[in-house]
Amino acid sequence: MEAKRIQEHIPDDFIQLSKDYIGEEIFNHSNSPLVFVTTRGIILKYNRAFKGLSLSKSSELEKLNLLDFFGDTSRVAFKEMLGWIAKKDSEINKQLILVNNATEKTIFDVTIKSIGSAKQRLGLVIFEPAMSRDSEIKSSGKLSQLFIAISDNLKEGIYRNSREEGMIYVNKSFVELFGYQSVKEVLNVSPAKFYADNADRSRIAKVLREADYLTNETILFRRKDGSTFWGLVNCSVTREYNGTTYYDGAIIDITEQKDAENILQQKNRELKKINAQMDRFLYSAYHDIRSPIASVLGLTNIMRMELQDEQMLSYLDKIDESLNKLDYFVNDIKYFSQNARQHITSKKIDFPALVNEVWKKFKYQHDLIELQLKIDDDKFFFSDSSRIMLILENLFKNCIQFSDKTKNEHYIKVNVHLSYDKATIEVIDNGIGIGKQHLDKVFNMFYRGSESSKGSGLGLYITKETVLKLNGNISIESEVGLGTIVNVEIPNDKKGRLMTRKFLLQSR
Repeated sequence: MEAKRIQEHIPDDFIQLSKDYIGEEIFNHSNSPLVFVTTRGIILKYNRAFKGLSLSKSSELEKLNLLDFFGDTSRVAFKEMLGWIAKKDSEINKQLILVNNATEKTIFDVTIKSIGSAKQRLGLVIFEPAMSRDSEIKSSGKLSQLFIAISDNLKEGIYRNSREEGMIYVNKSFVELFGYQSVKEVLNVSPAKFYADNADRSRIAKVLREADYLTNETILFRRKDGSTFWGLVNCSVTREYNGTTYYDGAIIDITEQKDAENILQQKNRELKKINAQMDRFLYSAYHDIRSPIASVLGLTNIMRMELQDEQMLSYLDKIDESLNKLDYFVNDIKYFSQNARQHITSKKIDFPALVNEVWKKFKYQHDLIELQLKIDDDKFFFSDSSRIMLILENLFKNCIQFSDKTKNEHYIKVNVHLSYDKATIEVIDNGIGIGKQHLDKVFNMFYRGSESSKGSGLGLYITKETVLKLNGNISIESEVGLGTIVNVEIPNDKKGRLMTRKFLLQSR
């Protein structure tokens, strides 16, 4: 199409401005095509190199619109570039296609430089040859072949479509994924038919309109035979200068993973139901078993007051011992259930009061054991008090149960060190100690060091589970004949850390 000459007067000031910006000699003898244009793209002045492009049959190019010499898509892009002329000292560059009078297309790197004052602004358009058209076509062909080769060897279904053209490109995996026979067959199918639920298509379209991309979206698709599969979709939007919107995406079949996920969710629901039933059972069993134990222990105490026979009294001692062992076991089950079921309730921990409260529970068992308490209570510590009490109770119970009767002095030392982010609780006893072969097993469920052990094998297991529930750590050191050291670290709650920081700042 031949460009139309604009029938309007070009101010002399514009011509003079172009001369002032670049000398005539440099302008005319430049190897690069140069053109001065107005903000509308009207050609004011051009050099020999530009005329040599043979863009028009006319020998004179002044007052022609430079826009008319670009290809359709490039014309839109160049029109946008002209808008930069109005900006002072601006410059913009794009790769565009020029069409000469023989309709041959050539790719140029096109730069527009804005010159002049606020009232009089021109654009200097500079054309630098880009890749030649033949090279462009060859390179484009090689890249296309490479893309197709890679695309066809991917397991993902690759596609491109648009509202105007429907399906434009799919790879072999896409064809197989949707159960079709050929690429040609798929390209004749409306994109809407690939969705099992039309609501999914509407939802996806809305997301792409708002965000221009889609990441790891799970969608139920329909194959040619009507069967369905779950696909994981990633998609991006490309908008061309001519207004066409393309959707480029990849689909992975995740039906097996989705089925496994559904099975796992079903198992989790069943597990939650079983756990709830177990909690109810343990609660009921605890009360149903403990009541008879308490009754029998009461009766044995009455019998002990009335009986004088040493043999009968020794039998009562055996009964009491067995009942107490059962009572400990029932209590351990209760504690285990409570730790697993109850939510963590955080509050300020008063360690001196809490340790003494736990110690009082053993007042009939520790007549000969001295409690030595050392606590640096200068920081705020927040955690679950009931769980910390349970930890201490189980540790004290172990210290008392395995105290060394051959020693003259018996003690339990509790050292509590508070820092900004945690509490370190150290419980030390001088009991019989634990053999090295048992140390890595003492926290296992139902583990007892010997058959003669009176414990249920749950105490230290529950202790560890309780510490873990608080996101803490527990470790143990022991030497036979010397005693045992248990070290517990429990993180400080957020509120405790904030209050400690505030306290430290105020005390400076």
